[in-house]
Amino acid sequence: MRVLDWQDLIHGQPLLRPAAMTIGVFDGVHRGHQALITRIVGRGLDPVVVTFRQNPRLFFDSANYMGDISSLTQKLSLIESLGVTCTILIDFSSNFSKLSGWDFIDLLTTYGKMAYLAIGAQFRCGHGLDTDATLIRRVNEQHGVVTKLVEPVLDGAKPVSSSRIRAAIRAGDFSAAEASMGRAFTLDLESAWPLVPPDGAYRVVVEERETEIEITNGIIMLPASLDAVSVRHIQFLKNI
Repeated sequence: MRVLDWQDLIHGQPLLRPAAMTIGVFDGVHRGHQALITRIVGRGLDPVVVTFRQNPRLFFDSANYMGDISSLTQKLSLIESLGVTCTILIDFSSNFSKLSGWDFIDLLTTYGKMAYLAIGAQFRCGHGLDTDATLIRRVNEQHGVVTKLVEPVLDGAKPVSSSRIRAAIRAGDFSAAEASMGRAFTLDLESAWPLVPPDGAYRVVVEERETEIEITNGIIMLPASLDAVSVRHIQFLKNI
């Protein structure tokens, strides 16, 4: 999968083939995200995901940010596994935050050759969230860009969301997190902003081996039998 920086896209490396796109933070690449991504694959267009290198919440409120469900490496790997051929990464910045929603969409059409767009029905973007999904669809289709608004995927009566998954992990409820993600929560220890579960004892899988660990004061204590230096991923099964 090709990974392209936003600035490179609009300053010299435009996409050359018509693209089917979806846009979002995609933290955790949960079942709702998967529903969006599957809409852009297999359409005879290049499937392209537009996402962020870091969660925009870090820009607005880093002091209260709980951490990433998935590291950037994990996110890109999960996106690629769904059949995406190109991901465009945006570094959220003060300048980018001032871009209107419609200018953003227009840049994707001009430089990304967007021909098809799948977004959540509640999607909003742009400075002050000035542009909603309904407006995007209406204007896009005047320009020949087919736009599909995708309803949320439900977990019970509530929509699957990264916020709910993050809260479940912080509560040590890995069953709830797995139900929304479609897979077990796996912590990447090389993440820049890791979402570490609360202090306690946990049943986990480390290096394909089921074992127990403890988290104390936010520090993960691995068993002495493991080479802590080589451990990168910890899959959480349940708290003890």
